[in-house]
Parts: sequence; C-alpha cells; structure tokens
Amino acid sequence: PSKGTIKAHTTINNNFMADLDIPRSITRDLTIPTLNLERNYDITTPGDDITEYRIHLQQTIDNLPNDSITCYTDGSRTDTGCGAGYIITTNNNNTTIHETSYKLPDYCTVFQAELTAIREACRHLATTTNKHIIIWTDSLSSIEAVKTLSIRSRTTKECHEALNNLGTSNTLELRWIAAHTGLWGNERADELAKLGTTSDTILNCPIPHSYIKKQINDKVSRLNEEEWKHNGPRHTKMILGNKQAKIIRDLNTL
Repeated sequence: PSKGTIKAHTTINNNFMADLDIPRSITRDLTIPTLNLERNYDITTPGDDITEYRIHLQQTIDNLPNDSITCYTDGSRTDTGCGAGYIITTNNNNTTIHETSYKLPDYCTVFQAELTAIREACRHLATTTNKHIIIWTDSLSSIEAVKTLSIRSRTTKECHEALNNLGTSNTLELRWIAAHTGLWGNERADELAKLGTTSDTILNCPIPHSYIKKQINDKVSRLNEEEWKHNGPRHTKMILGNKQAKIIRDLNTL
C-alpha cells in the first residue's frame, strides 16, 4: 500500500485559516494582558441611582465653567459599516472647537468604535494644557474597559494611554452620558458617528477576537453541513432530515 502523508497540527491549522477572510497583515485586537496601575483621569458613572443621575445631566452640563472643554464621543454600526465621531466644544457648548467622523473597517465592533472616538478626541487635544476637560460617552462598557485592572484589548489599551497622556497636563474627566435623551452634544456625536460609516477617511483598527471566532465557527458549520450531506449515515439522515444542524446546536448548549 502507498504511504500516507502525516500532517502536523500547524499545517492543518494554517490550511484551515488560509480560507478565512482574516487579513494576515492586520494586527489582532486580543493581546497580552497589561496591568492598568496608573490613571491620570477621573471617571464618573451613574452608580446605583441611574434615574437621579439622568435627571441632572442637563443641569450638570449647563453648570460647567465657561472655559471648560467638553467633548462628546460616539460609535455606530449601520448597514453601511462601522463609524466613530466626536465633537469638542467650550463656552457651554456655544463654541465648537472641532468635530469629525471616521470610518472603521467593517470587521470592527461598536465597542471598538466607541473607544476609538474617545482615543481620537484625546489625540486631537494632545497639545492642550492646564484645562478642565470633560469627555462624555454613552458607552458604559468602554468606561468599564479602561478602568479594569488587566487590559487585554489593543483598542482599549490605546484609548487608556491617550486618556492618560491628556490627563498628565490637564484636569481630565471621563463621564457617562445617557444616549437618545435629547442632550445636544450626545445627539451630535451620534450623528457624526453615523456619518462616519460612509466616510472616505478610514482608520486602521485591529481585528477583534469576536470577528475571528465568528469566521471560524461559520466555517466549521459549513464543513459540518458538507460532511453530513455527502457522508452522513443514511438511516440517521432519514430520521433527522434537515434538522441536523439545529440538533447539534441544541446539544452544544446542554
């Protein structure tokens, strides 16, 4: 008999991954954990009484000192893609310093878009000194991510570093703001983020682990369906019919 070919696990894995829509040249978002031991900015979240916090948001914004710099950030995903945007104001939102939108690669998540908007706003203000700066975001998950002790996301790490850098020469706050409640700054940031989904300006962004995992799961499902179609036991196929995929999913959730 002819000799067979023994394939190493690495070869099998490389062949499997080669067919997936995952660009090899782009950095992965999942990275080696980084200890988050330094924070040069304050964080404000609703705490236990979110209703009371919401009620006083507009009053809080109106009562900020005129010389404070206020930045509203947001991320969005629509049928046209993923986008991020921010608007920077002063003089109680009466003076716009800068506003912009970005398009992120289609594989990016809204979570990455939210963090990217915060990061880019900080980078725009990088030369600002001795100011009171408030960055508003409606993404609690982004706030939780930058204050966690161990950071495993490149996007989160870059956002935290941008906040830290800006906070070294300014009094910097990262605050949560309620979404879709008629607050002007948040509504404008939402518009800019949606506008970013169709923008010509595309930011580089690492591939999220969730995207890679979905690509792998989708391919495994396709291979499984092909194997079942061509080599599945005839009697079992007669009993299960077209319900094989659903049965496997149900068994995996037990």
